[in-house]
Amino acid sequence: MSFQQPITLYSKDNYAIAQQNRQIPTFPTQKELREGIECHIPILLCHDYEHPHVFLFSTPEANGLFHFPIIRANNNFTMRTESLEPWVGEQCNTIQVLKKVACLYRPSLDPRFYPYIPPHCTSPRQTLHFYVCELPEHLTFTVPQGVQLKCAPLFDLLANAGRYTPECYHIPASISRESQSWRCK
Repeated sequence: MSFQQPITLYSKDNYAIAQQNRQIPTFPTQKELREGIECHIPILLCHDYEHPHVFLFSTPEANGLFHFPIIRANNNFTMRTESLEPWVGEQCNTIQVLKKVACLYRPSLDPRFYPYIPPHCTSPRQTLHFYVCELPEHLTFTVPQGVQLKCAPLFDLLANAGRYTPECYHIPASISRESQSWRCK
């Protein structure tokens, strides 16, 4: 399971952040979780000294935790770059969605995710689909006012799990399967 073409990772110094006064995207509510919700999550990659990093966001309702951008969807959804507009801004069309790398399931309302549907669960409360996205060489992230953007190294997602939401813990293993396919510029 590897990419047909290598993913090009550009230096994190090539990316800028601008804040804009618009509505902040929200987390899934408890009601949505009880009914079952499907979310699609783009993994925005870059590098710093040839070590892969991911862009994470922190909203005021996340209580200081950093998380991936979450896109709510129905069963017929296909990950497109237009879906990233609430998180990235108008330049979202320059981002290329490459491949689905992971799928995690939350069988109940506890914070744990599993890479499989447990046998006792008929339908999971939450399903997360993770997609690797290739960023252009230069991009200005236009984030809503009050949202913080952080570029975190992959090892930090495991070493400091308390700073990130539970789904972040599974990403280094999923992405590391593709590590031979990276090209840093």
